[in-house]
Amino acid sequence: MNHFQALMIAAAVSGSLSGQAQASIVFSHSGNTDPTTEGWAVEPVAFFLDQRPTATPVSNDQGSGLNAWSIDDNSTFIGTNWFYTQSPSTAETTQANTLGWALRANLRIVDTPDAVGNAGSIILEYANGTTAYRLALGSEADGDPMALLWDGGVDPNNTLAATGTLFTLQNGGAGYHLYEMVYDPLVDSVDLFIDGVERISNYAGVSSSLFNRVAWGSASSSDTGQSNWNQVEFEIAAVPLPAALPLFFSGLLGLGWIGKSRRHSAPQKR
Repeated sequence: MNHFQALMIAAAVSGSLSGQAQASIVFSHSGNTDPTTEGWAVEPVAFFLDQRPTATPVSNDQGSGLNAWSIDDNSTFIGTNWFYTQSPSTAETTQANTLGWALRANLRIVDTPDAVGNAGSIILEYANGTTAYRLALGSEADGDPMALLWDGGVDPNNTLAATGTLFTLQNGGAGYHLYEMVYDPLVDSVDLFIDGVERISNYAGVSSSLFNRVAWGSASSSDTGQSNWNQVEFEIAAVPLPAALPLFFSGLLGLGWIGKSRRHSAPQKR
């Protein structure tokens, strides 16, 4: 359990005792609602408008009972993309850097197989003006999802292959999975959770001063992929860690969590 997870639990315990709000969700997308009606902007593209990916609502996806927003990037043209962005305020960015944040998405990778390409045909990203944290997603032939925390590089032997830390969820299947990047400000790094279990630790992100944004969807250059997004949330912690720690430990003792295995305990999808 990292410091940010401890902070989140402490915030939850504090909120239940004092009535104060716990970590706050700043941006979100839900179901098959058009993201542009939820405050998201579609990232503009400079050229090849006729080759741009498409976005459509999906109801009861494959009988799962889940609604989603589907983004289908079937173009190999460079410069085509379709992803949604919102930008935190200066105060929100400072709060996220200081207290911690979590960016999560519940989604299904439709195409199998689907390579994790250079720009990432399926991405989830938070960039704070100095560092970008990008999760690129794909799938193996059997549908098992692949998750790559991008380090900013490209394989010199394959211009479509991004470099970074890759995790494949073996026997995970091609259904919906919850992906969460959780930032711990005390160690200045991100841990990746898939379906509530920590899969990659201590991701430092990529130095970048280009953007201050939350982004999700297709940022493909020449790779393809289709993804159905049931839920997206960007959450910022609201309780300073030093003040929260005593309550956190008393809360753990009361809940009997001391000694349990390392599992994800940041706030779950609503």
